[in-house]
Amino acid sequence: MDTSPESNISLEAGVGPVLEKYPQVERIAVLRGGGLGDLIYTYPALSALKAAYPGAHVTLLGTPIHKALAASTEGPVDDVVILPFAKGVRDGDEDPEALAAFLKDMQARKFDLAIQMHGGGRYSNPFLLKLGARHTVGTRTPDAEHLERNLDYIYYQNEPDRWFETVGLAGAPTIIPPLLRPKAEYVEAVAGLKDPQRSSVVVIHPGATDPRRRWPASCFADAAAGLAAEGAQVLVVGDNSEKALAQEVAELARDRVPEGGPGSCPVGGRRTGARRTGGAA
Repeated sequence: MDTSPESNISLEAGVGPVLEKYPQVERIAVLRGGGLGDLIYTYPALSALKAAYPGAHVTLLGTPIHKALAASTEGPVDDVVILPFAKGVRDGDEDPEALAAFLKDMQARKFDLAIQMHGGGRYSNPFLLKLGARHTVGTRTPDAEHLERNLDYIYYQNEPDRWFETVGLAGAPTIIPPLLRPKAEYVEAVAGLKDPQRSSVVVIHPGATDPRRRWPASCFADAAAGLAAEGAQVLVVGDNSEKALAQEVAELARDRVPEGGPGSCPVGGRRTGARRTGGAA
């Protein structure tokens, strides 16, 4: 690898090559659709991006659940714009007029840098290019359109590492990301969930859009039972479509906590798609 002064590769540490930063970047757009887990996997890299461009305004092009997360936590995202329905970007019935209005609005923002952190780029790279940003970075498969700086998309790759590599192409060295903390006004809202008799709170979300991509319920239950047996309060959470799965995990975990141990407790009430089971809830 050429790291001479004539190259554009930085010697700063990264999961992959860290290229030269772009100059005069004030507005950054990041394309990341999908669910809650999809966004959580990008947050370490987004924190690295924010650290590399501390004065830039980072706009996430995402989904409603992403907007809710960004609004309630201290993090690297400054604002969230909800993506329109578009093939390969956000599933749903496409509205050509809504899509055109969205792109016109994004082009008017005159982004200096747009980063595709959505997938292999077959659909997302052409979408990103339509934003009209001065510079573009992202992942791509061989059949995807080229951006200015491209990372080969490898399906079976650690997700946080993939996105660290991606922002490295934009000049952001890898960092140890800060903890994702709730904003002050949300701390009080969740304080009532904490059982004062337990040492900590651990949240388990067993859901996945594709069931093939997740552990069986029994494996989540083993983890929950082990944590509960050590004194933790475990909350199993999910949306309305995952109530049955959350209940199954919680009840299996309850049955696996040793009788009389720190996690032993009768099943309690429901909490918005979750099931409470004392130590494992």
